[in-house]
Amino acid sequence: MRSSGVRTARVGFASVFFLCLSIPGSSQTFDGSITINGASVIRPSIPSALFGANIEWVHSSWGAWNPSTNSLSPSALTLVQRLSPPVLRFPGGIFSDFYNWRNGVGPLSSRPVSLITTGPDSSRNTFGTDEAIRLANSLGSRLMITVNVGTSTPEEAAAWVRYVNARGAVVRDWELGNELYIRTLSADASRITISPEVYAQKVIAFARAMRAADSRIRIGAIGGDETGVLPLVQYPGWNQIVLQQAGSSIDFLSVHNAYAPVMFYDNGESLETVYRAMLAYSGDVKSSLSRIVSQVNQFAPADARSRIQIVVSEWGPLFHTSPLSRFVDHAKTQTSALLTASLLMTFLEEPRVEAAQYFKLFDNSFAGLLGLRNGLWQETAPFYALQLFRRNFGSRLIASTVQNPVYRSESAGIITARDGNSLLQSVASLNSNGTILYIITANKSLSSAANVAFQINNLKPSSTATLRALRATAIDANTGTQHPFQGSIPWAAQATASTNSRFLQGAPGEVAIVTSSVTVINNSFRLTIPAASLVALEIPLTR
Repeated sequence: MRSSGVRTARVGFASVFFLCLSIPGSSQTFDGSITINGASVIRPSIPSALFGANIEWVHSSWGAWNPSTNSLSPSALTLVQRLSPPVLRFPGGIFSDFYNWRNGVGPLSSRPVSLITTGPDSSRNTFGTDEAIRLANSLGSRLMITVNVGTSTPEEAAAWVRYVNARGAVVRDWELGNELYIRTLSADASRITISPEVYAQKVIAFARAMRAADSRIRIGAIGGDETGVLPLVQYPGWNQIVLQQAGSSIDFLSVHNAYAPVMFYDNGESLETVYRAMLAYSGDVKSSLSRIVSQVNQFAPADARSRIQIVVSEWGPLFHTSPLSRFVDHAKTQTSALLTASLLMTFLEEPRVEAAQYFKLFDNSFAGLLGLRNGLWQETAPFYALQLFRRNFGSRLIASTVQNPVYRSESAGIITARDGNSLLQSVASLNSNGTILYIITANKSLSSAANVAFQINNLKPSSTATLRALRATAIDANTGTQHPFQGSIPWAAQATASTNSRFLQGAPGEVAIVTSSVTVINNSFRLTIPAASLVALEIPLTR
């Protein structure tokens, strides 16, 4: 494996500091510029809830929760504390609409084994409401609970609200159902799907019953973008009908429009083609969010338009769900970490997006911020990307303008061919008292380093800054988390990069955050950012 490190240099106008972490063979370069305007505030308060994650009840949250000790596995706890997700969405995605919350409370010995969805998989609910509250409290996180609208009743939802309050927990955000707008993707979805008219009436009934139990809670309805490249919403006019009929009953609209590249349609594309298409997807998500915001403003009742926010309650890199796919295990690579960063930047720049929960926190298979390696929980590459934003970013978003070459991406999976994709994406922020500037920049080129000229306006950088680089040994490098199916069911040979592939050499250290200090002497400097990497700058400011 290549040695890692950062060569630092005194930085002034037209001078450069270099990251000695470039992927082997990526000797090409391109020029770009990023201008930061400290006087232009885009979001005066960045919601910490943008950096949340999903947790699921099944199989003791996929083995992360130890029922014997009533706590997280020690290896998981150490990593989750480092990430400290501010919001945890519970008890699932689709599992939520089959979930009986009463099966997950009381003594463990008396909790039944129950079907997870329609069968045949079943689980004892050893990670129920009490355990989710315990985990959230230990991390200083908030719970967002997804209520079973598919197979339960308003009365049961209201009883859940009362139970949570009786436990002394503070759960303000309650989401009504999960993807009930899907009709055909699975037998489970087909069983519980309902029309937007029926769903709107359920929203009104559930909201009325739940607010009678606690008037302080916030209610979210589910929605989506029918015209985007990820057409999960399979009923025409879903958003319009739900907003018009039930908009006065809700506080947020929960959407799942940020999964990519979803390779359910595999036409034999190269890994590089798929990765380039995936990295272009943030442009589609930006357009999708804009359409959804417009629908809220157009269709919600006047008393609700300014109140209803957007929550992206599931999002992240997703290639496939079947072990027979040659891409299924690629959600954990360095390029998937770049997608994670790119989508976070997109959420940050849409003021109506108030929260987002990565799907998902724990997974002992192909997805998740944390996976298993030799029986211990291990970070995946997207974990590092989320960590950079969670720990090395400010609370006020300020304007940043990027100029750079663009590229054309070919179609792959759900993603259509797209022109004008930026090779650089960047966001900037200030801390609460304006003493630190944070800049996070992604180089989406898979083969070329970026020579970036930074210009900082209306701020005064001090002499020393901290640089954190998420680097890897290859575009398909990963930390080596293992799937649980080895030797029991077929697992497809995974796609690999055409040159310098490290996918099969996955191990801790193949992907890492490397930290260094650099010297900045004025408002203009240059930085060389290696191909397929993410860089975070923390620059103290003087008055």
